[in-house]
Amino acid sequence: MSECQRLRRDVELALAGPDPVRVLPLLHRLAARAEEGSDESVFAHRQLAEILLERDPWRAALHARRVTSLRPEDDRAWAALALSQSLLGNHRYAARALACAVERAPDNPWYAHNLGHTLDVALGRPREAVRHLRRAYHRSGRNAEVATSLAHALARAGRTRAARALLARVLRTHPAPERRALMKWIEAGADGCAPVVSGVQLLATRETEAPPQSTRARGHRRWLQSSLRRGLSRLPLDEAQRLAATNLAREAAQRRPPSDERGADAIAAAAAWTIISRAGIPLSQAEVAACFRTSASTLRQRLGSVKRPLNVKRS
Repeated sequence: MSECQRLRRDVELALAGPDPVRVLPLLHRLAARAEEGSDESVFAHRQLAEILLERDPWRAALHARRVTSLRPEDDRAWAALALSQSLLGNHRYAARALACAVERAPDNPWYAHNLGHTLDVALGRPREAVRHLRRAYHRSGRNAEVATSLAHALARAGRTRAARALLARVLRTHPAPERRALMKWIEAGADGCAPVVSGVQLLATRETEAPPQSTRARGHRRWLQSSLRRGLSRLPLDEAQRLAATNLAREAAQRRPPSDERGADAIAAAAAWTIISRAGIPLSQAEVAACFRTSASTLRQRLGSVKRPLNVKRS
């Protein structure tokens, strides 16, 4: 085994552990020593792009650009480049990068969702957005978050009847304050400024919930249950995988209870990532973390408290 192969193995072990601080020096060392264009070099720069997104999107973009120049077919690098540009406010650039990701992975509904959401919300082009969001809606198994984004774009494109019918179906099974606000706006004729819906990855914001009034133990369970319900509905998991993630999160919370709602989000995200990585689903830690309104670094800090399952089927 070469030095670069050993470094890559060490990085993969560190990424699976609770100490994100250890990962960056290893990745920088691997990127510096690996031959330009090799699998190890591409791996290092892609991981650096995904890990640096939330703390330094400009540097993340540099690493992502390096991968796309070396491997233009790498959809994950295009997606990371898009997210970095969105965080920097360069939404046109983000849309172009997302279009490249969609072209290379047409069956990935989250790329199509983010492209449509960016076109609708950030660039004011809802008619173009509808095509991508409809594609994402069907390929995500009619995911509630994607359906909400599609309803938003339909209403802004003047198709209020279709938007209202779609959102009414979503509200029956996934009621939420932002969806009810969107329905009121649509029913009012979609006049004035639309209430912007949150995206799965690009424009996520935390939901506001009243603090629990019960005991601390009940509070832990409620926080975790709310986070799991919200986050798992946005991920391409089957029922068995959702149950496995829920059980992992509950076990982790019993061993190390969360001190607040953010802690519960981190546990839920770590449990979901454990199932997703074991099942081979092509989502990054940043993408999974955003579904739970947390960050990839916070997710990694909780991985050590999540017991890994022995076997998880691939979806």
